Amino acid sequence: GVLFHATALRQRIACQDFSLYAFKPTFDDFVHLDMQDVMEEIQSAYSQYGINGTVVITKSNKQANMLNNVIRNKLLFMENELDCGDFVMSVKNNYFWLPETAATPFIANGDILEVLSVRHYEEFAGFRFATIRFRMIDYEGESIEAKVILDTLTTEEAALSYEKSMQLYAAVEEKYNYLTSKKKRLEAIRQDKYLNALQIKFAYAQTCHKTQGGQWEKVFVFQWHTSQQESVEYYRWAYTALTRAKRKIFLIGH
Repeated sequence: GVLFHATALRQRIACQDFSLYAFKPTFDDFVHLDMQDVMEEIQSAYSQYGINGTVVITKSNKQANMLNNVIRNKLLFMENELDCGDFVMSVKNNYFWLPETAATPFIANGDILEVLSVRHYEEFAGFRFATIRFRMIDYEGESIEAKVILDTLTTEEAALSYEKSMQLYAAVEEKYNYLTSKKKRLEAIRQDKYLNALQIKFAYAQTCHKTQGGQWEKVFVFQWHTSQQESVEYYRWAYTALTRAKRKIFLIGH
């Protein structure tokens, strides 16, 4: 079913035929799911393939935030803002925290991390941080300690906004004003742990853009019902969402 519908979408994109496409033919690996059954099926997928083998795909960060909150509270029983056992996703490339012996030179935008411990919550310049220990899902190696910025967990933007980033930079810059040497001041800013904090979001539900390049055993897609449904943007979005699934895909809200 995934192959059938993905091929149909790809052919329509090639022909520039963006008329309304109905995902009607029934296949064992292609399921239309009622909203009331979503949480039960996600729980089943977690039991069968693990959290890292399952993903929920949405059209917006706002919707992803809502679903992440429901999944953490209702299925995983996570009570804290960030818990040991949480799966989070880096939403911006980070070159600061990995040791030279790491299997990869940096933590990439989209990398999935499993949180092993959370400690030392703190505030700086109006932003909130925590120190965590984590492992990178796609790479073997020792656990890594890093500072994370908690503000990005629930923002409706893809990562820290330009304005917020400049606000943080200005606060860090002011912290080192006591250094009279410009070279030493710039180096201190460059090495500052607040400025280099990992920007993360929860990884249970993700926007389609963030899932590009990855594949999961079971994929749940909250469909995009807008005026753009008959457009090349919708077709590309739908094609990308469908092709994230290795074994089975569920369409919700169709």
